[in-house]
Amino acid sequence: MRPMFFDFWDDDNCYGLDDQYMFGPDILFAPILNQGQTERQVYLPEGTWVRTADRMAYNGGRFVSCTAPIDEFIAFVRSGSDALNYFA
Repeated sequence: MRPMFFDFWDDDNCYGLDDQYMFGPDILFAPILNQGQTERQVYLPEGTWVRTADRMAYNGGRFVSCTAPIDEFIAFVRSGSDALNYFA
């Protein structure tokens, strides 16, 4: 587990993110931290990212709005990474 700027040191947006993190080089987690919250903005660095919940691909370099009920988490995997196989 490490802060976003460790992997994306040249992306200024990653230095201000204190509520999402990388798990290894290919998995991005964006937890929901507040009780009752089901939606949040997630910053995706450059590249293509695949949301683990629905396998939809997103272009990075921007913020995206994500929803997750209490029994789900928000995670993205770099497109092309074998790590996506670990999420059912």
